[in-house]
Amino acid sequence: MAAATRSALLAAVVELTKCQESAFFRQPVDTLYVPDYLDVVARPMDLSTVRTDITGRRITTVAQLADAFDLIVANATSYNPPGHAVHEAA
Repeated sequence: MAAATRSALLAAVVELTKCQESAFFRQPVDTLYVPDYLDVVARPMDLSTVRTDITGRRITTVAQLADAFDLIVANATSYNPPGHAVHEAA
């Protein structure tokens, strides 16, 4: 992956992280506080993991980045019911 592409992917994550609504998605869900999370969510994803995956060259394209963002949204909306702050932020 070209350095410019990696830089652009990281910039997108940084910009998203600046949004107030992203606060729920910046770090992995703490299963000590949400013990049944992994019973519902098979593939956890968060913005810090996305950033690590970009720097570790596991995410190398815009399509892969979009898939990771879609997974964050899908996880949030499948675990949290409509009306819940996390569901609505997603």
